[in-house]
Amino acid sequence: MLVPDYSSMQLSETAKKVVFLRRENALESCMRKRGFAYTPATYIALPTTLARGERRWGPLESSVASTQGYHFSVGSTVDKQPPPAVNGSAAERNAYALALTGVPDSATRPPDATEATLPGGGQVAVQMGYLPGSCASQVAEKLYGSINQSTLIYQALQQKASELEQAADAKAAGSNAFKKAIKSWAKCFKDKGFDAADPLSAVQKYYSDSDTPTANEISVAKVDVDCKTKSALWATWQTSLASAWQDVA
Repeated sequence: MLVPDYSSMQLSETAKKVVFLRRENALESCMRKRGFAYTPATYIALPTTLARGERRWGPLESSVASTQGYHFSVGSTVDKQPPPAVNGSAAERNAYALALTGVPDSATRPPDATEATLPGGGQVAVQMGYLPGSCASQVAEKLYGSINQSTLIYQALQQKASELEQAADAKAAGSNAFKKAIKSWAKCFKDKGFDAADPLSAVQKYYSDSDTPTANEISVAKVDVDCKTKSALWATWQTSLASAWQDVA
């Protein structure tokens, strides 16, 4: 299978913000014309110090562990828009949802997926989440072009990239080399007085439910990073993931 260069399609953080804000402002304008109040969502950029690997396995560098512990964001933006009519009647909620996405609030399932042809060949079903005629559809056309062309292909590529990424992650995590590195990390972690099956379990177990990391959380995160270094976990993960990509692609 010919796989397109998905990385070349990724927008810079600045471009993401520009597109995000234009979309939100355009949605607000469209909804206002239809008689509804839409509050644009907020854009929050991911700290530049966090690479994808850190979002996958927790902190990889002592500098991150020493200052943030396990308190770091796991997404690039906050894109949540609760309908203003959420406390209104069912009819009001449906009217708002129909204007925004073309799908009533009472719908039990999303719109049917649309087939798109990838530049490298092959078909993929894309779940758009909105229907033609809605504000979301009109804004997508305004930003990307024809809803059945530019937007569809862009979303198809992003969806396909996500599917391949998940498959590669699963294959790499199951490789003998990486499982050995995980065991080495777990032993090191336990020898230092802590217990977790893997780095993700450590994050879940030792993350402090507070606005900022506690001293204990930071100390655990630093041990976590030290054990990652000693077990060569990150280097092994990168090698295993590269091999997995060759198989899934």
